[in-house]
Amino acid sequence: PQAPTEGAASPPRRPEHAVKAALTQRELQVLGLVSEGRRNKTIACELGVSEHTVKLHVHHIISKIGVNNRTQAAQWYHANRPPGGYGRSGP
Repeated sequence: PQAPTEGAASPPRRPEHAVKAALTQRELQVLGLVSEGRRNKTIACELGVSEHTVKLHVHHIISKIGVNNRTQAAQWYHANRPPGGYGRSGP
């Protein structure tokens, strides 16, 4: 089998405990909403924060989990979240 090529579409996997240690509860909440396809403006309204704050959270998430964009972050979330998610409450 061939070795994976650089720039492959699959996001890196990290153990769940590393995820929880690296991401704040709010970042996990934002990442969950990003993974549902929500826009920053919608996330901001739902969480009662500014759109700028959401953008900062997304930037920190991308840096912490080692991906390049929000699409890869969403893929990473789905690949690494435990069954039932991270306990995000809400609809």
